[in-house]
Amino acid sequence: MHKVLVFLISLFFALPIIADNVKSNSPISILRVQAEQGDPKAICDLALCYMEGRGIQKNEHKAVELYRKAANQGYGYGQFCLGWCYYYGEGVDKDYQEAVNWFKKAADHWLVYAYSFLGLCYYKGEGVKQDYAEAVTWFRKAARNDIAKDQYNLGYCYGKGLGVEQDYAEAVLWFEKAAEQGYTPAQCSLGDCYQNGKGVEKDIVRAIEWYRKAANQGDAIGQCRLGMCYYYGYGLRVSCFTALSWFKKSAKQGCKEAQYYLGFFYENAIGMFFKNKKKAIEWYRKSAEQGDELAIERLKAFGLM
Repeated sequence: MHKVLVFLISLFFALPIIADNVKSNSPISILRVQAEQGDPKAICDLALCYMEGRGIQKNEHKAVELYRKAANQGYGYGQFCLGWCYYYGEGVDKDYQEAVNWFKKAADHWLVYAYSFLGLCYYKGEGVKQDYAEAVTWFRKAARNDIAKDQYNLGYCYGKGLGVEQDYAEAVLWFEKAAEQGYTPAQCSLGDCYQNGKGVEKDIVRAIEWYRKAANQGDAIGQCRLGMCYYYGYGLRVSCFTALSWFKKSAKQGCKEAQYYLGFFYENAIGMFFKNKKKAIEWYRKSAEQGDELAIERLKAFGLM
């Protein structure tokens, strides 16, 4: 969670961890002096040090106090960070309404990540009434500033017709922008578009390329999709052993679809020498616990549900 703040306020990445009785010329002491003089950026940097325990004892409540001080000065970063604290409940009780309030103030200062969080809040109905159209408005603002996650979110809304008229071609356009930045959910979605001809002509080769890019970055869905391509021979020579390898990687990360396939492989000795009913049931259970209907059917067949 702290990564967003670290990304936004990064001047003191290299601060050494030092004792509380810091020297007068230490980075923390200099920062304190600047903060006491009312410099809002210094206040936020000092808050980050307290939030992360960088060069000073960690104190999330003190961090919130400092963020609030900067926010009340009308400083955009401070407003965003205070909203972030309320959103995640860091150093303060979680309060989505208060988070939205501060994100909106930060958005008035063109803080791109405030756009992202406002889009998320409107999409989920956190602190505001759920409003997909308003979520799209904020996702679009962030997406136009090259925020990969929001380019994906915008593409997703176009693909599902949430807050906008369904438009697969427009979805592909935004998925591509995010995928080119290495955002794995977009890479998987783009692979799905190419595999099924949504917004583009069917092209299983391009689909596999995107699935593989996501899989090689450790994305569980990408690993599962690539495993399916090897198992069913979609654009690749059938290889149950390779499929099994990808399903294992994906299943261990919690992908319910891969967990089902892994159970199926163990039940039928696919890609291995012997059946293993115990292992099959173990993976079917994991998948079924996440609601996978095929896994539930297999457990019923075993008389376990």
